[in-house]
Amino acid sequence: MDEQLEHLRSVLARASERARRLVEHILQHGQVTTEQLRDLYGYDHPPRAARDAKEAGIPLVSTRVKNAQGRWIAAYQHIGLRQLRRLDLVWTDAEIAVYERLVLKAQQSNQQLPDFVKSVLQRLTEE
Repeated sequence: MDEQLEHLRSVLARASERARRLVEHILQHGQVTTEQLRDLYGYDHPPRAARDAKEAGIPLVSTRVKNAQGRWIAAYQHIGLRQLRRLDLVWTDAEIAVYERLVLKAQQSNQQLPDFVKSVLQRLTEE
């Protein structure tokens, strides 16, 4: 972990001010939204700060969250101080029925859908 922090420091030293502010906010608060980047730091185009960070070699995870008005906005989090793998699944046509069953099963087990799907896949791949 020390090696990863040292790498992050060296990357931040070469990154833009926007990228540094974004990373510092995430380190202090766990995440930052496009709304916060606009309101706290005055960025006219908040996603540019995330792009600056990614271009500087800082891995970010972006998710969608609802703001106070119910609009979907981006949130950036989990600066890549650990390995990350991502899988996006798309359900179409007849597969949607399977998706709906997964949603119900996840709700019944009091889990978020991604966590539920990961647990199902983990059980299937155990040897």
